[in-house]
Amino acid sequence: MMSTLSPLSISSLINSRYVLRLACLSFAVGGLNAGLVSAAEEQKSGHSQAPALPEQSGEMQADEEAAIRSRLMSAVPGLEVARISISPIPNVYEIETANQQLLYVSASGDYFIAGDIFKLEEGRIVNLAEERRESARAEAIASVPQTDKVVFKPEGEPRAVVNVFTDVDCGYCRKLHQEVPALLKQGIQVNYLAFPRAGVGSSSYDKLVAVWCADDRLEAMNQAKAGKSVPLKQCTNGVASQYDLGGKIGISGTPAIVLDDGRLIPGYLPADMLTQNLGLSKL
Repeated sequence: MMSTLSPLSISSLINSRYVLRLACLSFAVGGLNAGLVSAAEEQKSGHSQAPALPEQSGEMQADEEAAIRSRLMSAVPGLEVARISISPIPNVYEIETANQQLLYVSASGDYFIAGDIFKLEEGRIVNLAEERRESARAEAIASVPQTDKVVFKPEGEPRAVVNVFTDVDCGYCRKLHQEVPALLKQGIQVNYLAFPRAGVGSSSYDKLVAVWCADDRLEAMNQAKAGKSVPLKQCTNGVASQYDLGGKIGISGTPAIVLDDGRLIPGYLPADMLTQNLGLSKL
């Protein structure tokens, strides 16, 4: 019996936070595409099959990209395509969605992959999709001005920088904050970005806004992470936009540590282990 994925299942594969309108689309498991009309059915129904995408060339051509966009948008009306590029696999294109998820489509347009691609390289397995996500995360973090972050700086030139998506009501976020003095002693700069887990408009969101709007952000963060109240205050701030950014680059919980090269470390790590992950010797 042939098993197919429902439109909702494909939507979840693409991104669980964004429900896409996948009208009349299903893909078969096992290498068959159940969403396309077979040649025999075409003859009976009088419907013509969509033209195949052009053969993949060494460089991305404008007509190739236009054909892929057209094919995808006709099949998945709610899909927002940010970038299309040639993947490392011959005759497979890499699609980056607006929420920075990676998809893959065959040059013929008949097959669609929602998942990671791995490469066997010099005795090791490399997750090529994760490498692309790391690059996208690094670019996204770099796009946030330093003035929009809460920055704890070590004395002198930092040996490394970590970016931490945080929620002041999160127990492990508070535990990680207790490691900040040890990180600073190791020359590691800590940049905090806001990620209120309960969402925009929640009490956690209001507390983070109070920290971001405080005259002394560092002291306000220290107070909030100690469970003490910070006077509520409103100002122009980046809390909501940072929460949205976090969702787009794969942040789903806190604390979430993003290194400068885009590597994501979900959850708490003590200072010694984080220092080791950064490839630094202990001072």
